[in-house]
Amino acid sequence: MFEFIYFYFLGRILVDGFFSSDKDILVPVKRSPSDTHLSLIPSTEAFLTYSKHIERFLPVPLVPYEIGKNDFFKILKRRQWIQEINDEIILNKIHESILLFDEFIELLRWLCANEFKNKSFIKQILSKIHFRQTQKSDIIKLNNIIYFDTLNISFLPLPTNVLPSNIVSHISREDLQKRLSLSQISVKNLIEFYLNENQHYLFSQENTTTIILSFISQHWNQFNPTESNQIKNILSNLKSIPTTQGMKSPNESYIQSPNLSPDLPIIILYIPQVTNNDNLKGKQLSNEYPVSIDFLKSIGARTIHVPTLSSAINTQSNLSSENSQTIQTFIQNLVQQRKTMSENDLRALKHNHCITG
Repeated sequence: MFEFIYFYFLGRILVDGFFSSDKDILVPVKRSPSDTHLSLIPSTEAFLTYSKHIERFLPVPLVPYEIGKNDFFKILKRRQWIQEINDEIILNKIHESILLFDEFIELLRWLCANEFKNKSFIKQILSKIHFRQTQKSDIIKLNNIIYFDTLNISFLPLPTNVLPSNIVSHISREDLQKRLSLSQISVKNLIEFYLNENQHYLFSQENTTTIILSFISQHWNQFNPTESNQIKNILSNLKSIPTTQGMKSPNESYIQSPNLSPDLPIIILYIPQVTNNDNLKGKQLSNEYPVSIDFLKSIGARTIHVPTLSSAINTQSNLSSENSQTIQTFIQNLVQQRKTMSENDLRALKHNHCITG
């Protein structure tokens, strides 16, 4: 008994003597989750973690979880020579840091795997996230995340409150909805975002406007008349249609047809219902993004060129009577097209003196 007491006090004296030193106590840490080796730093600059999952995403110097369970670190903690990570520190560090792609995924997995007494903690974490795909890629800023994306529209930006699809693919739908309280963003919400004035720059570039127009076209039947008119009014004022003569507004763009002059701005989007025109070979954009002819007509794209029609009628009128059948056939075809003409076509016809009556 006496020997036990003796060695106990001897140990305490040695420990007290060790910790009374004014020199830094160095501890092994991983400075970031991507580090493949440990570094030695003063304990006052390091953190202990209560979960091995945290060291996979938190970019601060952490003593590895297994090493931190040693009694030595318990003494350091008790003597306030090292601090243990808590939710407040995690929140602040996440908001101050730029996470890598894998770190962001691990953060979400950690949030999904834990039952937090403070339910608002997850919302606070998701209120500000900065991450990048690689060390050299651009920073993606997310704020107040409330949606997740499953539409996976390539090459287009997302609203800052939407979790991107490449992140979503690593988390179960159930966890996204139940654990993180996120909702799937709707087609209408996303289209509304792209039609916002702040995003109109996307319609000045062939590649992005092609993707957006195809996306709207594929979901055109989901919109009621009021919504359709709102979309039409916005697009009609934008030079958003790729043509053989550059970007044009719908009113200045013509759906390809053998009856149209190649000198006109012919739409070079992929329109499945229209037979490919030989004049457009090599110019037509990828068939990966189809656009329906009905959608293009709905937003004001042209199907006829009135000056060309007028010229044709005047020419036919000067021909002999044996060609009257040709004129009659021409007029019959024009009548048949009436039901499928755009409003811009009808308006132009109504004001043309050769067609009136």
